[in-house]
Amino acid sequence: TGMGVTSTYVEGRSETIGFVAAPKAARVGLLADTTGPLDRKFLRWIPKDAVSFSAARFDVKKIYAALTSALRAYDEDMAEMAMGQLGQMEEQLGVSIEKDLFGAFGDEMVTWSMPMAGFGIGAAPEMAILLKVENQDGLLKTLGTLAAMTEGALSLDKVERRGITVYQVRFDFDMGNELGGMNPLAMFQPTFGFKAGYMVMAFSTGD
Repeated sequence: TGMGVTSTYVEGRSETIGFVAAPKAARVGLLADTTGPLDRKFLRWIPKDAVSFSAARFDVKKIYAALTSALRAYDEDMAEMAMGQLGQMEEQLGVSIEKDLFGAFGDEMVTWSMPMAGFGIGAAPEMAILLKVENQDGLLKTLGTLAAMTEGALSLDKVERRGITVYQVRFDFDMGNELGGMNPLAMFQPTFGFKAGYMVMAFSTGD
Protein backbone atom coordinates (compact mmCIF):
# COMPACT_ATOMS: atom_id res chain seq x y z
CA THR A 1 0.00 0.00 0.00
CA GLY A 2 1.32 3.43 -0.89
CA MET A 3 0.39 6.97 -1.85
CA GLY A 4 1.59 9.01 -4.77
CA VAL A 5 1.15 12.27 -6.64
CA THR A 6 1.59 13.19 -10.28
CA SER A 7 1.98 16.78 -11.39
CA THR A 8 2.07 18.21 -14.90
CA TYR A 9 1.04 21.21 -17.01
CA VAL A 10 -2.00 21.05 -19.27
CA GLU A 11 -2.62 24.03 -21.58
CA GLY A 12 -0.49 26.25 -19.38
CA ARG A 13 -2.11 25.20 -16.11
CA SER A 14 -0.78 23.02 -13.32
CA GLU A 15 -2.61 19.71 -12.84
CA THR A 16 -1.87 17.60 -9.76
CA ILE A 17 -3.42 14.17 -9.21
CA GLY A 18 -3.11 12.17 -6.00
CA PHE A 19 -3.69 8.44 -5.81
CA VAL A 20 -3.55 5.52 -3.39
CA ALA A 21 -2.10 2.18 -4.44
CA ALA A 22 -3.70 -0.62 -2.43
CA PRO A 23 -4.82 -4.18 -3.24
CA LYS A 24 -8.49 -4.22 -4.21
CA ALA A 25 -9.31 -6.82 -1.54
CA ALA A 26 -7.89 -4.51 1.14
CA ARG A 27 -10.00 -1.50 0.15
CA VAL A 28 -12.83 -1.26 2.66
CA GLY A 29 -15.00 1.44 4.18
CA LEU A 30 -15.52 4.95 2.88
CA LEU A 31 -12.55 4.96 0.52
CA ALA A 32 -13.05 1.52 -0.99
CA ASP A 33 -14.33 2.65 -4.41
CA THR A 34 -12.70 6.01 -5.09
CA THR A 35 -10.95 4.97 -8.29
CA GLY A 36 -12.11 5.54 -11.84
CA PRO A 37 -12.21 8.49 -14.24
CA LEU A 38 -14.04 11.70 -13.36
CA ASP A 39 -16.50 13.41 -15.67
CA ARG A 40 -14.69 16.70 -16.36
CA LYS A 41 -17.70 18.54 -17.78
CA PHE A 42 -17.88 20.44 -14.48
CA LEU A 43 -14.67 22.30 -15.40
CA ARG A 44 -16.64 24.81 -17.46
CA TRP A 45 -18.57 25.90 -14.35
CA ILE A 46 -15.49 26.85 -12.32
CA PRO A 47 -15.06 30.66 -12.24
CA LYS A 48 -12.04 31.98 -14.10
CA ASP A 49 -10.84 33.82 -11.00
CA ALA A 50 -10.98 30.78 -8.70
CA VAL A 51 -7.67 30.37 -6.87
CA SER A 52 -7.93 26.59 -6.55
CA PHE A 53 -10.22 23.64 -7.15
CA SER A 54 -10.24 19.91 -6.51
CA ALA A 55 -12.28 16.94 -7.69
CA ALA A 56 -12.57 13.46 -6.24
CA ARG A 57 -14.66 10.34 -6.12
CA PHE A 58 -16.34 9.86 -2.76
CA ASP A 59 -19.38 7.65 -2.27
CA VAL A 60 -21.62 9.57 0.14
CA LYS A 61 -23.94 6.56 0.41
CA LYS A 62 -21.28 4.72 2.39
CA ILE A 63 -21.20 7.32 5.18
CA TYR A 64 -24.37 5.86 6.71
CA ALA A 65 -22.99 2.32 6.72
CA ALA A 66 -19.67 3.54 8.13
CA LEU A 67 -21.38 5.40 10.98
CA THR A 68 -23.64 2.49 11.93
CA SER A 69 -20.72 0.03 11.72
CA ALA A 70 -18.61 2.25 13.98
CA LEU A 71 -21.48 2.54 16.47
CA ARG A 72 -21.97 -1.24 16.54
CA ALA A 73 -18.25 -1.78 16.99
CA TYR A 74 -18.27 0.59 19.98
CA ASP A 75 -21.38 -0.80 21.70
CA GLU A 76 -23.66 -3.34 20.01
CA ASP A 77 -26.53 -2.89 22.49
CA MET A 78 -26.46 0.89 22.28
CA ALA A 79 -26.36 0.66 18.49
CA GLU A 80 -29.43 -1.58 18.36
CA MET A 81 -31.32 0.80 20.65
CA ALA A 82 -30.33 3.84 18.59
CA MET A 83 -31.21 2.15 15.29
CA GLY A 84 -34.56 1.09 16.70
CA GLN A 85 -35.37 4.67 17.74
CA LEU A 86 -34.24 5.97 14.35
CA GLY A 87 -36.45 3.42 12.61
CA GLN A 88 -39.49 4.56 14.60
CA MET A 89 -38.77 8.20 13.77
CA GLU A 90 -38.34 7.41 10.07
CA GLU A 91 -41.64 5.54 10.02
CA GLN A 92 -43.44 8.51 11.57
CA LEU A 93 -41.84 11.00 9.18
CA GLY A 94 -42.14 8.85 6.08
CA VAL A 95 -38.48 9.19 5.11
CA SER A 96 -35.40 7.00 5.18
CA ILE A 97 -32.17 8.68 6.29
CA GLU A 98 -30.14 6.01 4.51
CA LYS A 99 -32.04 5.96 1.21
CA ASP A 100 -33.52 9.45 0.93
CA LEU A 101 -30.65 11.49 2.42
CA PHE A 102 -27.31 9.71 2.00
CA GLY A 103 -28.64 7.59 -0.86
CA ALA A 104 -29.66 10.67 -2.85
CA PHE A 105 -26.04 11.50 -3.66
CA GLY A 106 -23.67 10.07 -6.24
CA ASP A 107 -19.92 9.54 -5.95
CA GLU A 108 -18.42 12.70 -7.43
CA MET A 109 -17.42 15.79 -5.44
CA VAL A 110 -15.87 19.05 -6.66
CA THR A 111 -14.82 22.11 -4.66
CA TRP A 112 -13.31 25.46 -5.57
CA SER A 113 -12.17 28.51 -3.62
CA MET A 114 -12.32 32.18 -4.55
CA PRO A 115 -9.91 34.97 -3.58
CA MET A 116 -10.54 36.35 -0.10
CA ALA A 117 -12.59 39.54 -0.29
CA GLY A 118 -11.67 40.62 3.22
CA PHE A 119 -10.61 39.50 6.66
CA GLY A 120 -12.52 38.95 9.87
CA ILE A 121 -14.18 36.24 11.86
CA GLY A 122 -17.61 37.36 10.69
CA ALA A 123 -17.16 36.30 7.08
CA ALA A 124 -17.97 32.90 5.61
CA PRO A 125 -15.32 31.29 3.39
CA GLU A 126 -15.85 32.01 -0.30
CA MET A 127 -16.02 28.58 -1.83
CA ALA A 128 -18.42 26.25 -3.63
CA ILE A 129 -19.07 22.53 -3.45
CA LEU A 130 -20.55 20.35 -6.19
CA LEU A 131 -21.99 16.94 -5.31
CA LYS A 132 -23.38 14.46 -7.79
CA VAL A 133 -27.10 13.94 -7.06
CA GLU A 134 -29.20 10.97 -8.12
CA ASN A 135 -32.51 11.76 -6.38
CA GLN A 136 -33.12 15.51 -6.18
CA ASP A 137 -36.81 15.31 -5.21
CA GLY A 138 -36.18 12.75 -2.47
CA LEU A 139 -33.33 14.83 -1.08
CA LEU A 140 -35.42 18.02 -0.93
CA LYS A 141 -38.32 16.18 0.74
CA THR A 142 -36.02 14.72 3.38
CA LEU A 143 -34.24 18.02 4.10
CA GLY A 144 -37.58 19.81 4.42
CA THR A 145 -38.90 17.12 6.77
CA LEU A 146 -35.79 17.24 8.97
CA ALA A 147 -35.88 21.06 9.07
CA ALA A 148 -39.53 20.98 10.19
CA MET A 149 -38.55 18.78 13.13
CA THR A 150 -36.32 21.54 14.57
CA GLU A 151 -39.32 23.83 15.27
CA GLY A 152 -37.70 26.87 13.69
CA ALA A 153 -34.12 26.34 14.82
CA LEU A 154 -33.30 25.44 11.23
CA SER A 155 -35.33 26.36 8.17
CA LEU A 156 -35.12 25.60 4.46
CA ASP A 157 -36.41 28.39 2.21
CA LYS A 158 -37.04 28.16 -1.54
CA VAL A 159 -36.25 31.42 -3.33
CA GLU A 160 -35.76 32.72 -6.88
CA ARG A 161 -32.52 34.54 -7.71
CA ARG A 162 -31.91 35.87 -11.21
CA GLY A 163 -34.36 33.34 -12.61
CA ILE A 164 -32.73 30.41 -10.79
CA THR A 165 -34.39 28.39 -8.03
CA VAL A 166 -32.15 28.07 -4.98
CA TYR A 167 -32.63 26.87 -1.42
CA GLN A 168 -31.34 28.70 1.66
CA VAL A 169 -30.64 27.12 5.03
CA ARG A 170 -31.17 29.48 7.96
CA PHE A 171 -30.04 28.92 11.54
CA ASP A 172 -31.93 30.45 14.46
CA PHE A 173 -30.42 29.10 17.67
CA ASP A 174 -30.83 30.83 21.00
CA MET A 175 -27.31 30.86 22.41
CA GLY A 176 -28.39 32.66 25.61
CA ASN A 177 -25.40 34.21 27.37
CA GLU A 178 -22.94 31.77 25.87
CA LEU A 179 -20.25 33.37 23.66
CA GLY A 180 -21.47 36.76 24.81
CA GLY A 181 -24.83 36.22 23.11
CA MET A 182 -23.10 35.80 19.74
CA ASN A 183 -24.34 33.10 17.35
CA PRO A 184 -21.32 31.83 15.39
CA LEU A 185 -23.64 30.23 12.83
CA ALA A 186 -25.11 33.61 11.88
CA MET A 187 -22.32 34.23 9.36
CA PHE A 188 -23.28 31.07 7.48
CA GLN A 189 -26.29 30.90 5.20
CA PRO A 190 -25.74 27.75 3.16
CA THR A 191 -27.37 28.11 -0.24
CA PHE A 192 -27.71 25.45 -2.89
CA GLY A 193 -29.32 24.75 -6.23
CA PHE A 194 -29.27 22.00 -8.83
CA LYS A 195 -27.75 21.90 -12.30
CA ALA A 196 -27.17 19.01 -14.70
CA GLY A 197 -27.34 16.34 -12.01
CA TYR A 198 -25.22 18.19 -9.44
CA MET A 199 -26.04 20.01 -6.22
CA VAL A 200 -24.15 23.31 -6.27
CA MET A 201 -23.68 24.64 -2.73
CA ALA A 202 -21.98 27.65 -1.11
CA PHE A 203 -21.80 28.95 2.45
CA SER A 204 -23.49 32.26 1.67
CA THR A 205 -26.01 33.58 -0.85
CA GLY A 206 -23.42 35.89 -2.43
CA ASP A 207 -21.22 32.97 -3.48
